[in-house]
Amino acid sequence: MDIAEMGTALAGVDQYIMTKAASNVTAAIETKMMANSIDAIKEQGSNMIQMMEQSVNPGIGANIDVRI
Repeated sequence: MDIAEMGTALAGVDQYIMTKAASNVTAAIETKMMANSIDAIKEQGSNMIQMMEQSVNPGIGANIDVRI
């Protein structure tokens, strides 16, 4: 292998390493964003349950007032 071929091979390796590193960073960012979304959804669900529990009034509708 001569010098020119060696340079081409090293450039290919450099390109692969940079692409792989960028792919790893992208995957890490996407994973973090998904984790944040899941946390937000869980919090919204907890808030919804709390609101529903506070809105329950079992006495409503139990009696009917009728006047003739």
